Amino acid sequence: MNRQNQNVLIQEYDEQMTQKYQEVIQDGNLIISGDPDITSLKFIEKFNIHTLNLSINDTIKLQSKTIKKLIIQIPLFQEDQILNLNIDDLELENLEVLLLNNNNLENDQLNNLSKFKKLRNLDVSCNNVDLTHLHNVTSLTKLSMQACGLQNIGLYSISRLVNLKELNIMSNEGVDITPLGDLPGLVSLDLGSCGLKQLSALKPLVNLRFLDVSFNSNINISDLCFLRSLTDLLLVQCDLVSIYALKSMVNLENLNISYNNIVYLDAICNMTNLQATKYKISPKSKTRIFIITLNTKKSQLKMKCSRPTNSEPLKELLKNVSKFI
Repeated sequence: MNRQNQNVLIQEYDEQMTQKYQEVIQDGNLIISGDPDITSLKFIEKFNIHTLNLSINDTIKLQSKTIKKLIIQIPLFQEDQILNLNIDDLELENLEVLLLNNNNLENDQLNNLSKFKKLRNLDVSCNNVDLTHLHNVTSLTKLSMQACGLQNIGLYSISRLVNLKELNIMSNEGVDITPLGDLPGLVSLDLGSCGLKQLSALKPLVNLRFLDVSFNSNINISDLCFLRSLTDLLLVQCDLVSIYALKSMVNLENLNISYNNIVYLDAICNMTNLQATKYKISPKSKTRIFIITLNTKKSQLKMKCSRPTNSEPLKELLKNVSKFI
């Protein structure tokens, strides 16, 4: 096939794809999901697209000046599929949001993320990546790396992202969180299921407002009292027997202490801004208690109980919260 005929075929393909997709673009959003006709994405340049979802596509070569958000995700029912993605194939100079979670990606596929000078939000959760070079993506303000097998060297790289505000590294068992103390600008942090025992490394995070350390067995929460800016705290199933260490956290608005072995809730009396508390007795017990709303400022307590076959824990709890009702 000579070059002229080849150019004609390319032009016909672009026109065909343009006609096919121009009617489904809504407010700058386009979803191209598993289209067998896709062999090139060049036709996208004709559209003013700011959000593109390319999930379930093998062809990931793209050039655009308008796209700000790109989503590429292998669905759970195709979790064995390997995504043929190379960052060098993406020419997106205005990209701000990149969601690549659950794609079986490896480190070498994401080596050049720093090319996206405006990238603010990156999600690479559930991939086999450590991203030790991530410190070069200095524009990042939000990062999610759930269940990535994150190693300490990778977390050190993250700790150099001086503009980072939100970080989710839950389900990275055994990671050393010491480097996080170098991120005083963090306002949201998720450390659930990381096998943590101590939280002293978080003391410098004076601007932190949301913290989730759920599912860390036998964790020591005494150092949380230094985080005076916290408004939302999740401590689900941490084998806690007391929350006395939280008594000085007067700015808390939402507290989840479900599935612990706590009976005395005296510390809550000092939390005058508390609006909602969730509390369920340990799943080992047949008594389950769920406090729907708790507002100490207005002295209101609403409770919903289910399966109270053993009333003793319930009686003890009611006795100890009665002082602020």
